[in-house]
Amino acid sequence: MIDAADVPRFKKLGVLASMQPLHAPLQENDPDIWPTRVQESAWDRAFAWQTLREAGAILAFGSDWPVALPDPILAIAGAINRQPWKPGHNSHNQTLAEAIASYTKDAAYAEFAENEKGQIKVGMVADLVLLSDDIFTIPPENITDVRVSMTFCNGRLVYTRHLDPDENNIKI
Repeated sequence: MIDAADVPRFKKLGVLASMQPLHAPLQENDPDIWPTRVQESAWDRAFAWQTLREAGAILAFGSDWPVALPDPILAIAGAINRQPWKPGHNSHNQTLAEAIASYTKDAAYAEFAENEKGQIKVGMVADLVLLSDDIFTIPPENITDVRVSMTFCNGRLVYTRHLDPDENNIKI
């Protein structure tokens, strides 16, 4: 919960907002009990990602594991598919590009490593994943169907998903 008076202070003071999309229920009737723990009048200030972003704050997304699952695909799906908990409220959902930036370059910035990782650039650490689908072209509600096909850490292949014979071949 963020007091409205504190929102502009994030940018002014250079405060980073470290937030976890899987903590936020997607909608009011989500099975999560969070909305029942806060007065309905305060719901619009809960997990106020877009309010902070529009005020110029940097959002670094993470998992808060073991409290929430460490799967960034699930969390990105939550960030882009969140709905208002009440008509007239902000959904605070993020664009796909915003969510990815919060998990990559802004998370690297949060750990003072923005000159080493968090972006695909010459000279940066090559921590990359190859996904089963182009997440920029599939419907947002289908992003949870995306699977990691390969993972590279520091440029080294560390994981390859074993394909079922019925699945398509991975093409690069």
